[in-house]
Amino acid sequence: MELVIVSGKGGTGKTFISSNTLYYLNEHADIPTVGADADVEAPDLILTLGSSHETEKCFEVYESQKARIDYSKCLGSSCLACIGTCMFKALEVVNGKPVVIEENCEGCTACSIVCRVGAITYYTKLTGRVCLYKVGSIHVVSGDLEIGERNSGHLVYRVREFARDVCRDLKYKHVIVDAAAGTGCPVISSLVGVDKAIIVVEPTPQGIEGALRVRKLTKLMNIHTYVIVNKYDLNEELSRRIGDVLDAEVLGMVPYDHAVVEAYANMKPVIVHNPHSKASKHLLKILEVIAFSVMGS
Repeated sequence: MELVIVSGKGGTGKTFISSNTLYYLNEHADIPTVGADADVEAPDLILTLGSSHETEKCFEVYESQKARIDYSKCLGSSCLACIGTCMFKALEVVNGKPVVIEENCEGCTACSIVCRVGAITYYTKLTGRVCLYKVGSIHVVSGDLEIGERNSGHLVYRVREFARDVCRDLKYKHVIVDAAAGTGCPVISSLVGVDKAIIVVEPTPQGIEGALRVRKLTKLMNIHTYVIVNKYDLNEELSRRIGDVLDAEVLGMVPYDHAVVEAYANMKPVIVHNPHSKASKHLLKILEVIAFSVMGS
């Protein structure tokens, strides 16, 4: 089973929930599970699981297409049809000729279609890297987008694909995907084809708005969705209404607790760093439900 943990905005505690869930399933519930860090622009799942890790395997992903102009064919200022066609502002005119701004190019091929002399072709460059790490006994597949690259959805797909391969090789049955925040391309790539989703939300207007956008996606994709309310004591009245607002089952609520900050600083899950903290006590009840209800159903 593939379970994705998502949030509509940054800072809600998505990776906090992901890391503690992954640790609990592997070390407490005896449910061997592979982690997949799909936040490829800022991967940090292995950091929240432990201060040391082993790198077992890495490979590079070349899937970013970039436009290239053959100036021996290009008609220059007498044409410039490509300039008005590019929706990503990846072409600009310099000394009467179109020039590709590589960082903006999505490789969509629109410019080559309108080029009547066939002066525009494409080449493939490094998108990023995918690595398999081992933190203690826990296996985590993580993606790292190359600096300046924009094809994060492709890399997320490769992360999930490799995590499923690792899962099969280890004879495990489950993958936990830690998605990026928001509702952009990498999040959509994290959601497509998963079995279930957990939305982590905080009781603030911005938190609710972001969660509603994610919930709209999970409804469109027909994904069975649950909710965890983090820092619920910021607004307890609003927290009690979140399940109805998002039209999803609330697995539980976690209070604000400085022990979580301390756990992050020590690069450990809070249930390991301070199992008797307020956050840990609430979280352990939620993790038990995830292990024996969400993962088992």
